[in-house]
Amino acid sequence: NLMIPCLSVSTRVPHHVVAAEECIQLIFGYKGNIVGHSISKLFGPKTDHVMFQDAIRDAAADSSKTQFILYNQAGEEMKLLVTFEPEISSNGLSTRKLSFKPSFAINVHEVFEQCDFPHALVSATSPHLIAMVNSAFSAEFGCCGSQALGKTLFNPHDSTVPSTPLWFADAV
Repeated sequence: NLMIPCLSVSTRVPHHVVAAEECIQLIFGYKGNIVGHSISKLFGPKTDHVMFQDAIRDAAADSSKTQFILYNQAGEEMKLLVTFEPEISSNGLSTRKLSFKPSFAINVHEVFEQCDFPHALVSATSPHLIAMVNSAFSAEFGCCGSQALGKTLFNPHDSTVPSTPLWFADAV
């Protein structure tokens, strides 16, 4: 039986760690004891902390598994499958148990970034919101990925919709 490293966090942002196996700190290169600190301190600065916190919140009633690219304290990328499970701690508090396993899945972000041309992943249903962009898209249209997410292709900079589509206006 392979041991899967686990930790438990509080349900409220900033998701303080309430229990952690020592190997978790070693995996992420965290020096000291992470218990009592925000889970965000465990990960390196390139980690998408908002996305990770959203996954913790979404595990309120049901278990879920999500592929993540997390970064250790040295900034090294780790592809992990994280399982989020609701649990009750020994003192009766509602917490989330997080389990980490290596992931060998092909990451859509990698495929996107291999493209030299601007690409955006857009929902198929109206109003066709942006779900992801590559760095070429960000450079071409002057907005980082997090600014474009959830916006329409008409204007990833704000939520108002101009009369001219973004790709047409930029070409004129």
